[in-house]
Amino acid sequence: MHLPEQACASNRSGANCWHAIGIEARCHSPAMLAELVCAYEGKSPACRTVARRRKCFISLHAGDVWLTCVGTLLSRAYPRTMKRALALSLVTGQFLLLAALIFLPRGTLWSTSIGVIVAAIVLGLVGAVLAVLGVVGLGPALTASPIPREEAPLVTTGVYGLVRSPIYAGLMTGGVALVLVGASAWHIVVWVALVGLLSFKTRWEERMLVAGHPDYRSYGTRVGRFMPGVGRFAERG
Repeated sequence: MHLPEQACASNRSGANCWHAIGIEARCHSPAMLAELVCAYEGKSPACRTVARRRKCFISLHAGDVWLTCVGTLLSRAYPRTMKRALALSLVTGQFLLLAALIFLPRGTLWSTSIGVIVAAIVLGLVGAVLAVLGVVGLGPALTASPIPREEAPLVTTGVYGLVRSPIYAGLMTGGVALVLVGASAWHIVVWVALVGLLSFKTRWEERMLVAGHPDYRSYGTRVGRFMPGVGRFAERG
């Protein structure tokens, strides 16, 4: 897109612009941003309202436009791309942390007595059962991404009648079993990181579920997140 120098010069008093032989211009005016970016991207007038609320930066170089904007303008312009990138990062991090729990060298923080081994086996089985029931229960709604499938049904029966996130609860429980067997400080650190990642992933996913399913909030007030009765939504007065 070729924007004439006059586009910025006409607003020189309010736009605070600098020119470099007509090739590059930097404008720190929200109003200027609205007119240039929205005209470039063919956005509706509503875009101008959003843009005027932010102090943004425009770089015009050889007729191409790069926009770096603070806050919601960027996320609104490219919401799907950013959501998918974040979802991929969370899924990748989740599997890397699980792999670390499996392959980290065993430590000596405690001895692997018969009691520890039995506890690890029991927790591993409980975690596996929770995860498998969660996978089977989701049916067509199943996806590794925290972004819910479009038009997928809301599942609130079976294991989902006990906890809202049985798959993640199963991964956390299985992670405890790996920590018991690993017996190292690194195993504990990785497990805590896994719990933090899955908790963030769950909260983000639930915000999208609330937006997509009107019944999800009332479901969340009855059923706990990872444990029965724990982590329920607060009822609105």
